[in-house]
Amino acid sequence: MRELAQRLGVEAMSLYNHVDDKADIVEGIVDFVVDLLQLPASTADWATAIRTCALSAHDAFMRHPWACTLVLSPGRIPTAPNARFRYMEWLLELLVGPASRPS
Repeated sequence: MRELAQRLGVEAMSLYNHVDDKADIVEGIVDFVVDLLQLPASTADWATAIRTCALSAHDAFMRHPWACTLVLSPGRIPTAPNARFRYMEWLLELLVGPASRPS
């Protein structure tokens, strides 16, 4: 936190006005990278949609290779929908499909 604050030109303690701890910053960075993934409309052909998402994930992780481990590691349970949550919801909806939902 001290190094980050120094790079930002602020005092380390002032960061805590915006985040609870280092984990908050890491979660924000992970969300930033996961938001780069393309999530095509769930009405698209599921194989094409997953391929599009996979290619965009490859591009994102090639640009940010450090992020792959963080994205795949368990994080905090989100208190509000975040990028990883939206991605998993999209993927599950695509794979399960509307036909299997209870009416």
